[in-house]
Amino acid sequence: MENNQEPQPPDSSRKHKGGRPPLPEEQKRTVCKKAYFTPEEANFVELVADENCMSDSEYINQMTMNGFVKAPISHDFARDFRAAANMAGNLNQLAHQANKAGYTSVAKDLLFERSRLHNVLDLIYSWI
Repeated sequence: MENNQEPQPPDSSRKHKGGRPPLPEEQKRTVCKKAYFTPEEANFVELVADENCMSDSEYINQMTMNGFVKAPISHDFARDFRAAANMAGNLNQLAHQANKAGYTSVAKDLLFERSRLHNVLDLIYSWI
């Protein structure tokens, strides 16, 4: 049995394009301005941009427009913050169990989680 139908193109309204959505026209950066640097200045711009995990262009743009750079959150800080959030959730679950079954049944676990949470919060505050 033959299929005489030609394949139909996929419906573009259903196709997931993926990726980041395009910026609105008013937010697109379309104008290029030149800036000249000495070799030492250019090296400095590259070094500072790399330290802040940004391209040279983005670093120069932020410094020009804002006078400062919003540095991204470090991986270590993000890891510690997630750990604190997880431990806070654990502590909340234990407190719920304590209210339900009586404090003495989960007292040891609560004290252990509280000390772990305290240690991680100390790490986070040392980043700030």
